[in-house]
Amino acid sequence: INKTFLELLLNNEELSQIGDNDSGRIFYFAFNEDKPLRMTWLIKLIESLDLNKKTQFNDSRYQIEIKKETHNFSEYNRIQHPEIKVFSQDYKAYAFTEFGIYIWRNKEEYFSIRCGPVGQNGIGGHSHYDQLSIECFTNQEWIARDPGTGTYTDDMSTRNSFKSLQYHWGPNINLKFKQEDEFDCFKLNNMSDGEALIFNHDNFLGVANFNGKKIYRKLSINDGIVTIEDYSKMKNLKKYESWGESTNGVKVKFSEGYKRFS
Repeated sequence: INKTFLELLLNNEELSQIGDNDSGRIFYFAFNEDKPLRMTWLIKLIESLDLNKKTQFNDSRYQIEIKKETHNFSEYNRIQHPEIKVFSQDYKAYAFTEFGIYIWRNKEEYFSIRCGPVGQNGIGGHSHYDQLSIECFTNQEWIARDPGTGTYTDDMSTRNSFKSLQYHWGPNINLKFKQEDEFDCFKLNNMSDGEALIFNHDNFLGVANFNGKKIYRKLSINDGIVTIEDYSKMKNLKKYESWGESTNGVKVKFSEGYKRFS
């Protein structure tokens, strides 16, 4: 199961980053120092294990549908972001509810949204402010990409930046959070767990609280085009004028892992 999950998060042989990635090494001779996110060596290692040969993965377990409740957004502010042409061929949709990520992909094209537990019984020690944020890889290019880790306690300004809403492709809203110092930088103080309310092959609706303010994100896929809408009662919710088409998916800055910047 872990191998399949990793493969679903690989694009151009590189692993998507969710939360902290400390670039730890166990197999020093296999790890690629120049391309730390390239994980093909790990997939090959898993495939070489006898245990893996005896394990059959049934991906239908994760191809589920969620429909918890209907919503009336007539009293909410609505923002529609630029559409993204993602899929040129058919795709599958996967729900990893315990981890908190929903993935639509085929062999070459990928779209995901982060929505779920922050982890560690709500502490979120290695989580970022990434609820409802998206990643998108299509036509061998990143359109939206997670920024990565940055660093830990040696530079709190960088740590806070890479964790922030401003560095992720989540709701476009200017919320001022209390800056976290070295004593509380390994917990999330200003964001709740996310909850998926609707999920299927062509649709998604999720919700999370940011600083106590509830925001919904709605996705729909039609003819390979992803439409993204945000709903909130806050008036400072804004539209993205563009995604990261011109910056290889990067919103502000990018880190390939712990203290690795590009």
